[in-house]
Amino acid sequence: MPSEIAEEKKPVLPPANSSVCKIVKMIILGLFRLCYRVGVEGLENVPVDKPVIFVANHQSYLDIPAIGFSLAKINVLNRLYWITGKNTFRNPGLNWFLRFCPLIVVNGTVRSALAVLDRGYCVNIFPEGYYVFQRYRYKREGKDPDTLERKLGNSAAILALKTGLHVVPIGIRGTEEALPPFARFPRPVKIFVKIGKPFRFDPPEPEAVTPEMLQEKSEFIMKHVDALR
Repeated sequence: MPSEIAEEKKPVLPPANSSVCKIVKMIILGLFRLCYRVGVEGLENVPVDKPVIFVANHQSYLDIPAIGFSLAKINVLNRLYWITGKNTFRNPGLNWFLRFCPLIVVNGTVRSALAVLDRGYCVNIFPEGYYVFQRYRYKREGKDPDTLERKLGNSAAILALKTGLHVVPIGIRGTEEALPPFARFPRPVKIFVKIGKPFRFDPPEPEAVTPEMLQEKSEFIMKHVDALR
């Protein structure tokens, strides 16, 4: 059984909707509304009264406000935690804001995310995040990004198998053109967010979970996301 599935003590988590967090959300979403037009489709597919696992493609730092803008329309944003990598905090322009956001750093992803879901909150995961930013790093260094193998994080699959909760796929278009990784200035491009129908997996016996199963489920989840791009 993978160690990620093992039961662990619930961690202390940052508040999802503190006063400071509310102000930060208002600032970020306010700026986002001023700069971009956003088309949103499929909000009716989101279960609004229970915890779910949102899974989206990742192209830009704008993906988070794009999803946040969309889910705020149905009052889900205030129950949402974001799973992110530690490299996110290396961006000086974002670091101050991010300290007050409900983020789960990737080092403790599964344990902390399980605690969040157990308390009735939702989580958002970008399984291909590291791969996408590696491609841009290759481009910037003059290397061929197509030599990189697409590797998916398996946190979404682990959580879905562990909890039996619904997975809600989200496809995002336009953020890559609006603000590519490593770009200094945004561009006025329309952004589209499409939310697919939820699905779930029946939790298997712990001893039945293998790395191959996690890889298979991760690819299955991303196929649903890719279909929405």
